[in-house]
Amino acid sequence: MARKNDGFFREILETAVAQGWKALRTTKGHWQFVPPTKDYPMVVTGNTSGDQRSVRHFLSQMRRSGYQG
Repeated sequence: MARKNDGFFREILETAVAQGWKALRTTKGHWQFVPPTKDYPMVVTGNTSGDQRSVRHFLSQMRRSGYQG
């Protein structure tokens, strides 16, 4: 069953890859986002988008690591 925030996550994923980020899946199904510069930490998130707070938290972590979007 698709969640309401799945399209939002996919948009962030595609934008991050276009900006030079590496998006990798772990063996447990989580996503690792590695920024293009080593100055920022990578961001790890779960496989599902969860509730609205988790999406906002994920997006703020991405922005702190250099995501432009």
